[in-house]
Amino acid sequence: MITHYDMRTGEVIGDTVPNRQAHPASHPADTPELRLMTVREDIAVRRRGAPPPADIAQLPVQYLLGKLF
Repeated sequence: MITHYDMRTGEVIGDTVPNRQAHPASHPADTPELRLMTVREDIAVRRRGAPPPADIAQLPVQYLLGKLF
């Protein structure tokens, strides 16, 4: 059991039902639902194309900027 105190007076605050309902985590719609991803979600998350090769780290910056612009 958790005891709540008033910070100004030090009095014990009684546990009431409306305060529990006002807490945002007590609403079932706010709690995240664990589930598996759908096939469409998985496809949307995956990266398109192959990752760049590791040799790209040895290229000069001017070469990389020339490829982008």
